[in-house]
Amino acid sequence: MREGEILNLKEKQIHFFGNGADKGYIKLYDGETKTGEGREVPFRGVVSRLLKEHLVKQKERNSVRFFFTTENGNLLRNFRRGFQRACKRGGIKGLCFHDFRHTAITNMRKAGVNISVIMAISGNKTMAMFRRYNRVDLDDGRTAMRKLEAYLAGNQAQEKERIDFILTSSVQDGTLARA
Repeated sequence: MREGEILNLKEKQIHFFGNGADKGYIKLYDGETKTGEGREVPFRGVVSRLLKEHLVKQKERNSVRFFFTTENGNLLRNFRRGFQRACKRGGIKGLCFHDFRHTAITNMRKAGVNISVIMAISGNKTMAMFRRYNRVDLDDGRTAMRKLEAYLAGNQAQEKERIDFILTSSVQDGTLARA
């Protein structure tokens, strides 16, 4: 999700599947996204647990209108400064929050998620935008070479079987002897 979509998130947009479920989705409505088109962003596992914990904290503070607020209940406008401080404490240089969109899109692609599903989840409307966020790296090249080797080895085996079949057939019907 984009920073603005996260900062404007409301409790009513977070949906869990069943009681105690560790998965669900965030519903972004028309007009609440950069493209103006709504979408659903699935979540599970750790993200589900963190969302539930934060909902409990927000309800304890009686601040349920917006999901991310300051201690006194005001809407957060951005979290760049806090993100930069966290990176500095962690010894991480050159990372910005938006880099996580690139990482998520690339990782979904590497996991074999269909490109149209990735685009629907991330809100990318065009292949050009998908390509901008998707990163091809050395591991992708290695995977491609492994697949190519397996393909060529399979073709080589099939070609050998075809040649063996032709030779065997030719010997049996006498056409090889005449050649």
